[in-house]
Amino acid sequence: MTPLERGIGRLRRRVEYLLDVPKGYHKHREEVEELEAVLALLEPGSDRIRPVVQLVARRHGLGVRELLGRGRRSPHALSRHTAMWLARHCLLPTPSYPEIGRSFGRDHTTVMNGCRRVAERYAADPWFRRQVWELVRELHRDHRDEAKHSWQPWMAADAAKEIEPWQ
Repeated sequence: MTPLERGIGRLRRRVEYLLDVPKGYHKHREEVEELEAVLALLEPGSDRIRPVVQLVARRHGLGVRELLGRGRRSPHALSRHTAMWLARHCLLPTPSYPEIGRSFGRDHTTVMNGCRRVAERYAADPWFRRQVWELVRELHRDHRDEAKHSWQPWMAADAAKEIEPWQ
């Protein structure tokens, strides 16, 4: 175990302790929960998902803490759901819903719901579709050949004709 892994373990135990403190005794519970989500990105399995989170946060004008935080406001939630969708459909090998959930500090059913919402909006909104494609292009700028895989079914039929990302 490296010193970094030991430090992350100690920090994780401290966050878990703070999360167990009853609500009335802890003024900054939301900040502790955000810290827990950021710590989840330091977990060994989240190395593949970290670039997706950073890209979406940067493109949407958010910090990584804001993207991973507990905020349920529309811009934060949509950005977080988009990052989950990109992680699920653009990374090879495809991470599982629980793996993505751990990286975002959330349950796998939350990831499934977020991916479903993005897919619905993607099919209905041409502007949003174009924004997602721009994220996909940027994410796979250096991995064009590796990035092709079967996520075409998520696109509306007219979207596949309208936008060809690998040209």
